[in-house]
Amino acid sequence: FARGDPLRAGSAHAMLASAVRAEAGVRDDDSAPCKRDALHTRMQAVLDEPAATRVAAFLGELSGIPFLAEQLPAEVAPLLRAARFEPSLMIEHVRGAFIEWLAAECARGPCLVVLEDLHWGDRSTFQLVESALEALSSEPLMVLALARSEIHDELPRLRESDRFTELRLSQLSRKASSDLVHAALGAVPAARAEQLVERSGGNPFFLEELVRAAAHGSEQLPETVLGMLEMRIARLDPAARLVLRAASVFGEVFWREGLSELLGRAPAAQELRSWLTVLGGEEIVARERTSRFSEHEAYRFRHALLREASYAMLTHEDRAAGHLLAGQWLEAAGEDNALTLAEHFERGGARDRAARCYLRASQAALDGNDLEGAVRHAERGAQQALDGVVRGELLSSRAEAQIWMGQAALARQAALEALELLPRGSAAWCSAVGNLGDAALILGTWDGAEHWVEALGHTAVTAPEAEGSRLMALGRAAFSLALSGHRERAESALDLARKAARSPVARTPEAVAHFEAALGMSATIAHDRHAAAQHYERAATAFESIGAERLASGAWSNVGNMYGELGDYTRAVKIFTRALAAAERSRSRYARSLVQFNLAIARSFTDDLDAAIALEREVIGEFQAQGDVRLEASARCALSDMLVRGGRMAEAEVEARRGWEIVALHKPARAAACAAMAFVLLAAGRVTEALAFTSEGMKILSTTSMEEREAQLRLCHAEALARTGARAEARITIERAAQIIQADIDRIDSPELRQSFAQIREHRRTFELLRELTAE
Repeated sequence: FARGDPLRAGSAHAMLASAVRAEAGVRDDDSAPCKRDALHTRMQAVLDEPAATRVAAFLGELSGIPFLAEQLPAEVAPLLRAARFEPSLMIEHVRGAFIEWLAAECARGPCLVVLEDLHWGDRSTFQLVESALEALSSEPLMVLALARSEIHDELPRLRESDRFTELRLSQLSRKASSDLVHAALGAVPAARAEQLVERSGGNPFFLEELVRAAAHGSEQLPETVLGMLEMRIARLDPAARLVLRAASVFGEVFWREGLSELLGRAPAAQELRSWLTVLGGEEIVARERTSRFSEHEAYRFRHALLREASYAMLTHEDRAAGHLLAGQWLEAAGEDNALTLAEHFERGGARDRAARCYLRASQAALDGNDLEGAVRHAERGAQQALDGVVRGELLSSRAEAQIWMGQAALARQAALEALELLPRGSAAWCSAVGNLGDAALILGTWDGAEHWVEALGHTAVTAPEAEGSRLMALGRAAFSLALSGHRERAESALDLARKAARSPVARTPEAVAHFEAALGMSATIAHDRHAAAQHYERAATAFESIGAERLASGAWSNVGNMYGELGDYTRAVKIFTRALAAAERSRSRYARSLVQFNLAIARSFTDDLDAAIALEREVIGEFQAQGDVRLEASARCALSDMLVRGGRMAEAEVEARRGWEIVALHKPARAAACAAMAFVLLAAGRVTEALAFTSEGMKILSTTSMEEREAQLRLCHAEALARTGARAEARITIERAAQIIQADIDRIDSPELRQSFAQIREHRRTFELLRELTAE
């Protein structure tokens, strides 16, 4: 059973966190060891070891009960350490633990999950529940979500999901309303009963309040529910109204001892308990059976509107003072929901305390894959922050979320601002440099980013735990620089990463995996595809060893890419299929699109060309939606090649030209798009136009390196030169192209791969053209 709370609304996993803690019998003010023991014991009731410990550890991350990695078994500790270092990895492990727990409960009998007041819930809870429904579709699992109609504004995907059936509660009929009036009031004049029914409009809560007012002899009835409630509260003793106003500051749930703090410890405890009893008798508040704080009595407003009516009676000054006191009392009592504290401190004018809480809330949202929430909390925190370091950490958190949201320009701006504020060498500073490099890759410009990458390599870390952050940031930067065509800078960053990797402290599993991926990209640029495949495979295996499905899928996709470029399309399809399975398990839209992009290319050579064309079109739409113009251009060029092979020349030119147009700032991608355009135009016999594109591409190639289509670009340039009469220049171009291909063949130590690489269409045609021009 999980309940939303207006002061926790949007806080990552807040609803499920409270449900997990309640299931384990955990109170907020229990000691940390007691909380861990209770959660572990609850999991042992349904799971065998070591699964019980692993699931408890990751449900602990979800519910704010962190386990100590050094006290966990050897098979669990590395998983937890790695996940704490990478938010996307933590998301995957928490999701897996939640599903494993529910599966174990379902094995014992039917399981019902109730989400009360979901409109005050959070996206992370909804995503986890949706994942569980999908994974356990054949199990006896049911979810009952109760919410106001505005839930569709908060969770628009709810309407799109085919796993939910919506039942809208209609208004009470006139007969049902009349029956309720007569059941409550007995014999009542028909005109009076009709007035109550008419005024309520079929709203059962409003009708209940109208009946209550009529029972007290009220003749004048307000037109609105809030007006009705304000009239009801106004009839109370002034001391009771004072208690209600103080209680409303906390939200729907409040604590007697907290009220004493807000009221200045007056009235006395016994008097306060008496007034709460009176308010309970008036059916305005009710005592909770359990409390999140074991030593403090908890109460709840019977309806959210009762709390709103009480809160509306506070002056602005009283609200500010009350929220500051409420935040301080909750923090001392053990409240660990950062967003709740942030709301109180912001409304109470404690800006720096609010900013620090918003930072925790933003990072929790990142961990919960609520990217919009992470940005929203970071922005609110930055508005409150007076401390520059806290503001820098908030900006860095915002940048990371915006990278994944496809908002690279905004992420770049946030990362640059963060780097000016954060202490050099701190873990947050290293992460900000990595975010800046990712944004530069997507945007196709490294202006302003090169300085920070260079600084990363020559800055000592401020604490040992930042060593892993620095190595990972260097690996990310080297990868992005190489992919952007900045080969010398990439190698410089990679050399620094090699030095950093000598430190055992830096060699966390994930940092090593990113380092291997950077080595793979370096080998790719150096045309050593077989070595690159081996580096990428080591990276994929390392990611898999710590359960990082999303990152593993990307690494396996790169392995498949290398075998595709070696001409072994059958093996490439098998590897891409494995990568796609990992991407599906991670539920990462970006990872799935990246694998499908490459899978379509390999399938176009081994399977149904039309099916490959359809899949690539689908992928283009995904990259457009994600705002990744580099990958959109690459996918359009790949689609163009397939269309040429299918004889659909007009469509092929449209795709290649669009790819060329959208990557003006990304040199390697622009050169690749020039090759794709030339390939279409040569096939259509438009040689002069093709030469213009190959000339542009070759000019770019003279200043940078290319990850893809270099052989196609050199071949098309030689073909265009030869057909326009520049035979001598064509021979020089094709000789150089053949030398590069032969050197690539010589690097391959597998006879089968050498054979398949030599049989690639562009490679065969390069040697054919060389023989033709040499014979002249």
